[in-house]
Amino acid sequence: MTVLSAITTTGCGSGVSETPRGDISGKVTFQETPVTDGTVNFFSGKTGIAAGAKLDSEGTFSIPDGIEIGTYTITITPPYVEEPPGLSPAESKPKEFKEIPEKYRSGETSGLTAEVKSGANHFEFDMVK
Repeated sequence: MTVLSAITTTGCGSGVSETPRGDISGKVTFQETPVTDGTVNFFSGKTGIAAGAKLDSEGTFSIPDGIEIGTYTITITPPYVEEPPGLSPAESKPKEFKEIPEKYRSGETSGLTAEVKSGANHFEFDMVK
């Protein structure tokens, strides 16, 4: 019985990732005014890891489960807006999100990066025109 327990214990992982992770929180602003609708996205071109968090009514966000430590490219994207059923694209007018300039919506042009370290990480991203 003891041998079986030892084999079972050895063969089972604890379920906890051994890769160091960092908890993420922060705030997104546009010209120092909180952006309250959208998503902040973290992407590592090196590892392929991606994570995102919705912005709240104060422009803050968090990824409480964290992400692996490393350098991430940051993008800020507007929320997905569904078109009402039955309308053609010409009839529907998507909501404009002037507080999220186009350049911040792509990893190639945003210019925003974050170095995630083990433990708590807080980032502030202020977008400008």
